[in-house]
Amino acid sequence: MHDALLQHIEKFISLEPSEIDTLESCLQLSKVK
Repeated sequence: MHDALLQHIEKFISLEPSEIDTLESCLQLSKVK
């Protein structure tokens, strides 16, 4: 699980800020569920 999260974080680093905002919003929605 943690390794997968690290891989996602590494992908975030290479994304555009707007894409990161969108992904963060998706993660927040996932936490609510």
